[in-house]
Amino acid sequence: MARMAVSYVPPPAGASACVLAARQYVAAATATVVISGISAAYRQLKVQWMARHDMPATALAMYMRVNGDATASYHGSITTQAAAVQTPLVLGGQAGGRVGVIGGVASAGATGGTSGGTIDINSWNTGAGSLGRCHFTFQSQFYENSSMCYYEHGGSFYNVAPPYTQLSFYVGSGANIQAGSEFTVYGFA
Repeated sequence: MARMAVSYVPPPAGASACVLAARQYVAAATATVVISGISAAYRQLKVQWMARHDMPATALAMYMRVNGDATASYHGSITTQAAAVQTPLVLGGQAGGRVGVIGGVASAGATGGTSGGTIDINSWNTGAGSLGRCHFTFQSQFYENSSMCYYEHGGSFYNVAPPYTQLSFYVGSGANIQAGSEFTVYGFA
């Protein structure tokens, strides 16, 4: 599996404002984007992403892992609305999943540009106990074609105690994240 890694920018001493922690621009298609070395000094993170995958005519889920962990340690729910057909909200969830879902991503043949979303990680290395787990919420939107677009949002948590130092992102079904995709991480101390 091809991987791309990026280093981080440590928070300045005494920082309390938002700091650009990392930005990864995908120069060539890759299965996984990895952002490692994220400082434990951050208490919260915000991730903004824009991406496409390389499987034609297929909308797929975008996933996030913490510390590269693929064990059954993720719990959460997702709400999806397909706007073109005015469907009601569809609720889905997982307990003990192997990844954290963070939304949908448009295919290479999508006519509406890239997909995009935000992830708010509300507890990053915040200590022991149940509050010390990595809790996050997300929202994403993408336009697949003239008859289908999606808005998704939800929340999840990674049920393993800190320390956390890495986030990795990938698309399901063996697809690659296309060149031109971008992942940006902001830290809050």
